[in-house]
Amino acid sequence: MAQDFPYLTLETADGVKTSISTASLSIFVQGSKLMAGSIELTPTILNKLHFSFFDETTLTIK
Repeated sequence: MAQDFPYLTLETADGVKTSISTASLSIFVQGSKLMAGSIELTPTILNKLHFSFFDETTLTIK
C-alpha cells in the first residue's frame, strides 16, 4: 500500500528526480499546477510519479 512508502518521487521530462516525504503529504491540482507538499509544477513536464522506499533526489525541481 502507498502508506508503506516513505517517499514520493517526481521525475520531470528532463530526468530530474525530486523525492519528498509522504508523512502528512497532500497532493492536489490547483489551476494548471500539480501541488505535492512544497513542490509545485506544471503536469506537462511531469514524466513519472511513484512511491519509493528511498530518496531518489537528483536535483531540486524549481
